[in-house]
Amino acid sequence: MKLSFLRFLLFGLNFTFLSACSSGGGGGGGSANVASESTYCSSVRTYSPAVTVTGTAVYYYRPTHATAHVLSGNPVSDTIAAAEVVVTDSTGTEVQCSSVDGSGNISLSLPKTAGTYTVKINSRANNALLKASVLDDINANTPYSISKTITLDGTSTTQALGQVTAYARQSESAAIEGAAFNILKQLYKTNDYIRTKISDNNWVAEKVTAYWKAGFNPYSYFGYPSTLLSFYAAGERKLYILGGKDGNVKTSDTDHFDNSVIIHEYGHFLEDIYGKSDSPGGSHNGNMIIDPRLAWSEGWANFLQAAVQGTKNYADTAGYCNDTVETSGSCNLQIYFRLDESGATTTMDAVSFAGEGVYRELSVTRSLYKSIATPISTNTSSLAAGLPFSEIWTIFAGSTTGFHSSAVHFRNSGKFIGLLNSVVNTATYSANQAAWNAILTNEKQPTDTKYYANPVSLTPSAGCSKFPISLDPVTQSSSRSNQFRSNHFYEYYYNGSTNDQISLAYSQAGVQTIDLDLVVYKQDYIYFEESDEDNGKTNSTYVVRSVRRNPTFESGTESISMTGQAAGFYIINVRAATYGKITAQLNGTATYTLNETATGKVLCPTY
Repeated sequence: MKLSFLRFLLFGLNFTFLSACSSGGGGGGGSANVASESTYCSSVRTYSPAVTVTGTAVYYYRPTHATAHVLSGNPVSDTIAAAEVVVTDSTGTEVQCSSVDGSGNISLSLPKTAGTYTVKINSRANNALLKASVLDDINANTPYSISKTITLDGTSTTQALGQVTAYARQSESAAIEGAAFNILKQLYKTNDYIRTKISDNNWVAEKVTAYWKAGFNPYSYFGYPSTLLSFYAAGERKLYILGGKDGNVKTSDTDHFDNSVIIHEYGHFLEDIYGKSDSPGGSHNGNMIIDPRLAWSEGWANFLQAAVQGTKNYADTAGYCNDTVETSGSCNLQIYFRLDESGATTTMDAVSFAGEGVYRELSVTRSLYKSIATPISTNTSSLAAGLPFSEIWTIFAGSTTGFHSSAVHFRNSGKFIGLLNSVVNTATYSANQAAWNAILTNEKQPTDTKYYANPVSLTPSAGCSKFPISLDPVTQSSSRSNQFRSNHFYEYYYNGSTNDQISLAYSQAGVQTIDLDLVVYKQDYIYFEESDEDNGKTNSTYVVRSVRRNPTFESGTESISMTGQAAGFYIINVRAATYGKITAQLNGTATYTLNETATGKVLCPTY
């Protein structure tokens, strides 16, 4: 299956979340001859007498056209940042280690000995500015490098190295090292942005490895050479950046100069390490109802790339065009959207109903982007709250009450925005509150988990005002259930010992009867489609209990027992059966209550 649109998270490298990709994959694509990445050069030597060598490190990249949003025109230059520098003498002996600074400058000390020396810059960093490696292959694990040779006369105390350059054209260098250094630069820019915004000059993200090769699709490692994509392998701390297909970088989809994609995937790494992720992965196209955990994860990564780049756009390109030297390229815009559009009128992931934004990744993206956007006038704009990024990061990486806390389950935008809302509604941000509230209204984002993972607790029925609750489902044009309109999801804790008997009691109203099902999922579940079940596929291993009835008149009770299940958090899913039904067959509502029959109490929702 071609996963449309934004790049996705690859969880556990086992593809269990991809129903269409459950066979034919196979491992990590590696062989028995896997080499370890070489040791980073960190032994800085002191020489006396010495010669100081200075120079600059530069890479070329293909720019994105300002209005067409495709890779267009001749390559332009930028400075390499934070990269490893290794110096060897004429015998190949290492004589110095250093790093390029954040502005592309090189300054290092060499022995005041006449001879020829090679200064090599590698596409990796392990310093206070960045910890990352951009490598060519999962078996060789070799960084890209550019180098320059200098000759010392044995008398001078200074020596100019000049410029060391990585190129973006295949005609100038077949490996296109400029692309590797562009990937490294985007990781540096992200670190520098976070450092600056949280006012911590000592902050640097943990080590990440990015695999990229010109003309190569990294999904080939896993058995899918025709599915072109970049992705992050959760738990592996590895990014895979699309370099093209079958050697083609001129017309194929590539991502090595698509900075939106690179930072997006790095955003997933940061989420994995600092924010924690509950995303089940899976397909998404930026214009569909999806699992709220996936919507949050993709929305965060979309937002981060815009924040780091200081742009309101997201662009993913294929090929390139208008190069005066390499004229055979052709460009195409794969994906483009703006983050400042109104959630009510945008053509991408428009939202119509209260709470719907929790299920739409671009609504999540727009909400976060607009929250840090600065109003363009002294009047508060409904699309710009002007909040500092630091407040978002504090919640994102917070280990006590933030998203990194082990006490947070089923992470979604309702939980995150609820935490951020508590910060905004303080005296510190009184001037931002009107704009913030307008954003939430426009994007249909709640400040609680009412619309997903609503916590339930045992309560005497007389003390629960939330029930009965109505479900008004809609049909789908495909086999996917509308998780927002046709499902309700509740966060439920089972202690592992009591005889919990969960009962769904419901009645009907309307022209047609609505069939409700009761499903209980494990905490790390992947949603199991009714269509899969109806077509003979066995229940997902993530479903711990489920019951379906199909009587002539849908009114009554469906029950399951939790006896035998481990203590922990679960999701109770009240699901309307919509598969194979047309709109006329869903012209009604089902009103229900969740009971715990062993105690005679109800599982009362918090919101």
